[in-house]
Amino acid sequence: MRMVFRAVLAVATTLLTLLVTTVPAHADDQSLNIGWLYTTDSGPGGGAYFDADSNGWPYYEKLTVCDNKPNGMGVIAYVWPTGTDAPAKYVEDPSDDRHCNDINYDMYSEGLIVSMEVCEYANGYYYYNCSAEVTGVA
Repeated sequence: MRMVFRAVLAVATTLLTLLVTTVPAHADDQSLNIGWLYTTDSGPGGGAYFDADSNGWPYYEKLTVCDNKPNGMGVIAYVWPTGTDAPAKYVEDPSDDRHCNDINYDMYSEGLIVSMEVCEYANGYYYYNCSAEVTGVA
C-alpha cells in the first residue's frame, strides 16, 4: 500500500512540476504577428510588418515600414487597438529611397487585438493605395 501511495505521489509531483513550468510559455504564445502588408498600387510602392514579440522578446512590438520604389510618395503604417478609441502608433518612411524605418518598444499590453494598415502618402496628409486592415495580437 505504501508503494502505491509513493508512486501516486511521485506522478502527481511530476505532473504538477510540468504544469507550473509550462504555463508561462503558453502566455507568450498568444501573440500573433501581422505579416507583410503592401500598398495596392502595382509594384507595390510600400509595405509594412508588425512583429508582436519583437525578435522573440515578449512585451516589445516592432512596426516596420518600407518605401519600395522611388515614385515621389512616402509610406506610412498604422497599428491600433481594435475596437477602441486608443490612439494609433505609426511609423513612416518619407525617403523615397527603397529603405525601411521602424519603431520598437512596448506599444500594447500582451494579448490585445490590434489592426494595421499601410498607405502611400504625398503632400503630408493625402493617402493613396491603402492596404486592407488586418488584425493580429500584441
